[in-house]
Amino acid sequence: MNSKEKQKIAQMAYDLIEPNMTVFLDISTTNIELAKLLVLSPISDITVVTNMLDVIQILSTSQIHSIFIGGEFDYARNGFVGNMCDEFLQRFHFDLAFLGVVGIDLESKSVMTYMPNDGQTKRIVLKQSKKSYMLADSDKFYQMGNYEYAKMNEFYGILQTIKSNKK
Repeated sequence: MNSKEKQKIAQMAYDLIEPNMTVFLDISTTNIELAKLLVLSPISDITVVTNMLDVIQILSTSQIHSIFIGGEFDYARNGFVGNMCDEFLQRFHFDLAFLGVVGIDLESKSVMTYMPNDGQTKRIVLKQSKKSYMLADSDKFYQMGNYEYAKMNEFYGILQTIKSNKK
């Protein structure tokens, strides 16, 4: 869903990445699009860390230095979460992190996901990152998850698109 929006957001994220950075790509369909961009036009000497199977499969076709974080497999999201994943992530320091969201509640400033394990992993990445960006296509402002993993002000920024009513 919203593949054009996700591609635009991925391009915004790509434009923030500089040589020699360590970047975290979370479980997110937008990060799949970002991984595709990185493979097509690699940025020199970056390290990409991810816990999403789809992302590591895309990166495996390139020479990008990639680190895959394992743990408890979340079949619904095709990625890894849980204690083992979290323990490993606590040893990293990221220049940039790109985190997916299920929904954003503007009234309470809550950033949501579905599962506590996923939320805990995202919280650790937020803590370990110099700059964390929320990836949010326009639908995220009309959806709610059931687990708040952060407040909006905990992010350095939000990469989003705004859907036009024009056809």
